[in-house]
Amino acid sequence: MAGLKKKRDDQGFTLTEILIVLSIFLICTTIFIFSLHPLDRHFKESQFISQLEKDLHLAKVYAMSHLQTVRILFVPEESRYIILTGINNYLVQRKYDEEIKIINSTLRQFYYLPNGNVSQFGTFYILIGEKRYRFVIYVGKGRTEIEAL
Repeated sequence: MAGLKKKRDDQGFTLTEILIVLSIFLICTTIFIFSLHPLDRHFKESQFISQLEKDLHLAKVYAMSHLQTVRILFVPEESRYIILTGINNYLVQRKYDEEIKIINSTLRQFYYLPNGNVSQFGTFYILIGEKRYRFVIYVGKGRTEIEAL
């Protein structure tokens, strides 16, 4: 009889034990999910900055290789920027997250000329959450710089 009692005790877990394990699992999962939010914002920041730099480089290379003027136009009201060749030929049309704000201080659009220079130089600011970046286009050869403020 003692052997039968021992088998009965080893048959499974009680409801209380299962509930304790599930509640610990849910607490750990909740903490993990809420800790991912800052990582998501950081990923959006780095992806946007990197993509903008690559698109501007593409516009410059396209202008020099095709001997055409390429226009870069920022439309912050619609959270997008456009890179055009010719009159209305889209090279790039990129929509970005609405959390990202572009503030045009001296620059709303500019052109890459066929020799790689820019039509005008200037600055605009990028706000992503609490972070602020300054984007500067320099005179001569269309050099650009993005710096965190």
